[in-house]
Amino acid sequence: MPDFHEPSRLKTLGHAWIAAWNARDLERVLSMYAEDTEMTSDRIPALGFGASGTVRGKASLRAYWSAALAKLPGAAFRADRPLCLARQRRRVLPERTRQQDLRISAV
Repeated sequence: MPDFHEPSRLKTLGHAWIAAWNARDLERVLSMYAEDTEMTSDRIPALGFGASGTVRGKASLRAYWSAALAKLPGAAFRADRPLCLARQRRRVLPERTRQQDLRISAV
């Protein structure tokens, strides 16, 4: 069985996610998520997707990110430092540095 938390696999996943997002290929981004995925962000309520700050399910995530891409067409992510990934976690999260200048960081 492959070790999905192996650092090189996680780094590859992070860079694939960045490339898909920056290409505005939302379906490719979403292909990296399970149907029952959840995402929490302080930006979710600001775009009208619930006061809890969490979207649940791939369909809700698609709707949220579609709205975000429409509102911020120039938003892009970059890995401006080595991706530092925690083995005990199963996620890589985008970290906003400025509205139009985003980077990837681990939790």
